[in-house]
Amino acid sequence: MDAAAKGRLTTLISDLQGQRSLRNFARDLGVSLKTVQNWLEGDNLPSTRNLQKIAIAANMNVEQLYAYLNGQQIKYVPKVAEDVLRLALQLNDDERRRLAKLLIDNIGLN
Repeated sequence: MDAAAKGRLTTLISDLQGQRSLRNFARDLGVSLKTVQNWLEGDNLPSTRNLQKIAIAANMNVEQLYAYLNGQQIKYVPKVAEDVLRLALQLNDDERRRLAKLLIDNIGLN
């Protein structure tokens, strides 16, 4: 992994941590605090298994994560309705209502 990819990984991990403590983020990810600290400091890289956990936390699949780390544009294509729901739940209530109306209005158009 080159320096740019490591930088993107560090940024992604920090973004995924959000407001949680690093300890809570590590626990939620299923790894030790020291493991996450090592990733952020660039001392170690996540294993393939841990990259999969990071991808899931970022609402990506592993291929999308690798593309992101390599600086490629990520094209997200939902596979099932639950994928869309995960995105919709990030909207505020008004936008979710608007989305529901748009979906209902478009049922049967195809």
